[in-house]
Amino acid sequence: MLGTALVALGRSGEARNELNEALRLNPDMVEAQEQLANLQGSKQDAEAATEYRAMLRQAPNNPEAHYNLGVVLARSGHSEEALGHWREALRLNPRFMEARLAVADALADAGQQEDALVQYEEALKLAPRSAEAHNNLGGLLARQGQLDAAISHFSEALRIQPDFADAHHNMATALG
Repeated sequence: MLGTALVALGRSGEARNELNEALRLNPDMVEAQEQLANLQGSKQDAEAATEYRAMLRQAPNNPEAHYNLGVVLARSGHSEEALGHWREALRLNPRFMEARLAVADALADAGQQEDALVQYEEALKLAPRSAEAHNNLGGLLARQGQLDAAISHFSEALRIQPDFADAHHNMATALG
Protein backbone atom coordinates (compact mmCIF):
# COMPACT_ATOMS: atom_id res chain seq x y z
CA MET A 1 0.00 0.00 0.00
CA LEU A 2 1.37 3.41 -1.00
CA GLY A 3 0.35 5.01 2.31
CA THR A 4 2.46 2.52 4.27
CA ALA A 5 5.47 3.17 2.05
CA LEU A 6 5.08 6.93 2.48
CA VAL A 7 4.91 6.52 6.26
CA ALA A 8 8.14 4.51 6.17
CA LEU A 9 9.76 7.30 4.15
CA GLY A 10 8.66 9.90 6.69
CA ARG A 11 6.35 11.63 4.24
CA SER A 12 3.42 11.79 6.66
CA GLY A 13 1.39 14.47 4.85
CA GLU A 14 1.34 12.49 1.60
CA ALA A 15 0.77 9.27 3.55
CA ARG A 16 -2.23 10.79 5.33
CA ASN A 17 -3.76 11.74 1.94
CA GLU A 18 -3.19 8.26 0.50
CA LEU A 19 -4.55 6.51 3.59
CA ASN A 20 -7.65 8.71 3.59
CA GLU A 21 -8.20 7.86 -0.08
CA ALA A 22 -7.75 4.14 0.66
CA LEU A 23 -10.37 4.40 3.41
CA ARG A 24 -12.71 6.34 1.13
CA LEU A 25 -12.50 3.49 -1.36
CA ASN A 26 -12.61 0.73 1.27
CA PRO A 27 -13.84 1.95 4.69
CA ASP A 28 -13.19 -1.52 6.19
CA MET A 29 -9.45 -1.53 5.41
CA VAL A 30 -8.07 -2.16 8.91
CA GLU A 31 -4.43 -1.63 7.99
CA ALA A 32 -5.18 1.85 6.62
CA GLN A 33 -7.24 2.71 9.71
CA GLU A 34 -4.37 1.66 11.99
CA GLN A 35 -1.75 3.55 9.96
CA LEU A 36 -3.90 6.70 9.97
CA ALA A 37 -4.48 6.42 13.72
CA ASN A 38 -0.75 6.01 14.30
CA LEU A 39 0.00 9.01 12.11
CA GLN A 40 -2.54 11.11 13.98
CA GLY A 41 -1.10 9.98 17.31
CA SER A 42 2.43 10.71 16.12
CA LYS A 43 1.41 14.17 14.94
CA GLN A 44 -0.30 14.90 18.25
CA ASP A 45 2.69 13.57 20.19
CA ALA A 46 5.08 15.69 18.13
CA GLU A 47 2.95 18.77 18.74
CA ALA A 48 2.68 17.97 22.46
CA ALA A 49 6.45 17.43 22.70
CA THR A 50 7.03 20.82 21.06
CA GLU A 51 4.68 22.47 23.56
CA TYR A 52 6.31 20.79 26.57
CA ARG A 53 9.78 21.72 25.34
CA ALA A 54 8.65 25.35 24.98
CA MET A 55 7.15 25.19 28.47
CA LEU A 56 10.44 23.86 29.85
CA ARG A 57 12.39 26.67 28.19
CA GLN A 58 10.19 29.08 30.16
CA ALA A 59 10.12 27.04 33.39
CA PRO A 60 12.92 24.43 33.42
CA ASN A 61 12.13 23.42 37.00
CA ASN A 62 8.57 22.31 36.28
CA PRO A 63 8.38 18.62 37.28
CA GLU A 64 4.96 18.11 35.67
CA ALA A 65 6.22 19.37 32.30
CA HIS A 66 9.22 17.02 32.52
CA TYR A 67 6.93 14.14 33.42
CA ASN A 68 4.46 14.88 30.61
CA LEU A 69 7.23 15.32 28.06
CA GLY A 70 8.57 11.94 29.19
CA VAL A 71 5.16 10.35 28.61
CA VAL A 72 4.98 11.77 25.07
CA LEU A 73 8.56 10.73 24.31
CA ALA A 74 7.98 7.20 25.60
CA ARG A 75 4.87 6.85 23.42
CA SER A 76 6.99 7.97 20.47
CA GLY A 77 9.64 5.32 21.14
CA HIS A 78 12.23 7.65 22.72
CA SER A 79 12.47 5.71 25.98
CA GLU A 80 15.93 6.86 27.08
CA GLU A 81 15.08 10.52 26.63
CA ALA A 82 11.77 9.90 28.41
CA LEU A 83 13.62 8.31 31.33
CA GLY A 84 15.85 11.38 31.56
CA HIS A 85 12.83 13.67 31.86
CA TRP A 86 11.16 11.42 34.43
CA ARG A 87 14.36 11.39 36.47
CA GLU A 88 14.50 15.18 36.27
CA ALA A 89 10.89 15.36 37.46
CA LEU A 90 11.90 13.20 40.44
CA ARG A 91 14.96 15.33 41.14
CA LEU A 92 12.70 18.38 41.26
CA ASN A 93 9.98 16.63 43.28
CA PRO A 94 11.07 13.36 44.93
CA ARG A 95 7.47 12.70 46.04
CA PHE A 96 6.07 12.77 42.47
CA MET A 97 4.44 9.33 42.46
CA GLU A 98 3.63 9.10 38.73
CA ALA A 99 7.21 10.00 37.84
CA ARG A 100 8.53 7.46 40.35
CA LEU A 101 6.44 4.69 38.77
CA ALA A 102 7.40 5.78 35.26
CA VAL A 103 11.09 5.57 36.18
CA ALA A 104 10.59 2.17 37.82
CA ASP A 105 8.67 0.80 34.82
CA ALA A 106 11.24 2.16 32.34
CA LEU A 107 14.10 0.63 34.32
CA ALA A 108 12.29 -2.71 34.53
CA ASP A 109 11.64 -2.63 30.76
CA ALA A 110 15.33 -1.87 30.17
CA GLY A 111 16.34 -4.90 32.23
CA GLN A 112 17.72 -2.83 35.11
CA GLN A 113 15.83 -4.90 37.65
CA GLU A 114 17.69 -3.91 40.81
CA ASP A 115 17.31 -0.19 40.07
CA ALA A 116 13.64 -0.76 39.22
CA LEU A 117 13.14 -2.63 42.49
CA VAL A 118 14.53 0.34 44.44
CA GLN A 119 12.16 2.70 42.63
CA TYR A 120 9.10 0.49 43.26
CA GLU A 121 10.01 0.24 46.93
CA GLU A 122 10.36 4.03 47.10
CA ALA A 123 6.98 4.37 45.41
CA LEU A 124 5.40 2.13 48.03
CA LYS A 125 6.97 4.19 50.81
CA LEU A 126 5.31 7.26 49.29
CA ALA A 127 1.97 5.56 48.64
CA PRO A 128 1.58 2.20 50.38
CA ARG A 129 -1.98 1.96 49.03
CA SER A 130 -0.97 2.27 45.38
CA ALA A 131 -2.46 -0.73 43.62
CA GLU A 132 -0.42 0.10 40.52
CA ALA A 133 2.88 0.11 42.46
CA HIS A 134 2.05 -3.22 44.11
CA ASN A 135 1.03 -4.75 40.79
CA ASN A 136 4.10 -3.51 38.93
CA LEU A 137 6.46 -4.59 41.70
CA GLY A 138 4.72 -7.98 41.70
CA GLY A 139 5.35 -8.23 37.96
CA LEU A 140 9.05 -7.53 38.42
CA LEU A 141 9.31 -10.07 41.24
CA ALA A 142 7.49 -12.69 39.15
CA ARG A 143 9.95 -12.16 36.28
CA GLN A 144 12.75 -12.72 38.80
CA GLY A 145 11.15 -16.01 39.87
CA GLN A 146 10.12 -14.69 43.29
CA LEU A 147 6.56 -15.96 42.95
CA ASP A 148 5.56 -15.89 46.63
CA ALA A 149 6.57 -12.25 46.94
CA ALA A 150 4.92 -11.44 43.62
CA ILE A 151 1.66 -13.09 44.68
CA SER A 152 1.75 -11.11 47.90
CA HIS A 153 1.96 -7.84 45.96
CA PHE A 154 -0.74 -8.89 43.47
CA SER A 155 -2.96 -9.78 46.44
CA GLU A 156 -2.36 -6.39 48.00
CA ALA A 157 -3.11 -4.64 44.70
CA LEU A 158 -6.40 -6.54 44.50
CA ARG A 159 -7.25 -5.83 48.13
CA ILE A 160 -6.80 -2.11 47.40
CA GLN A 161 -8.52 -2.19 44.00
CA PRO A 162 -10.64 -5.34 43.56
CA ASP A 163 -11.51 -4.53 39.93
CA PHE A 164 -7.87 -4.13 38.79
CA ALA A 165 -7.88 -6.34 35.68
CA ASP A 166 -4.09 -6.36 35.20
CA ALA A 167 -3.55 -7.51 38.78
CA HIS A 168 -6.10 -10.31 38.31
CA HIS A 169 -4.31 -11.40 35.14
CA ASN A 170 -0.90 -11.23 36.79
CA MET A 171 -2.16 -13.16 39.82
CA ALA A 172 -3.59 -15.88 37.59
CA THR A 173 -0.33 -16.12 35.67
CA ALA A 174 1.73 -16.33 38.87
CA LEU A 175 -0.56 -18.99 40.32
CA GLY A 176 -0.80 -20.91 37.03
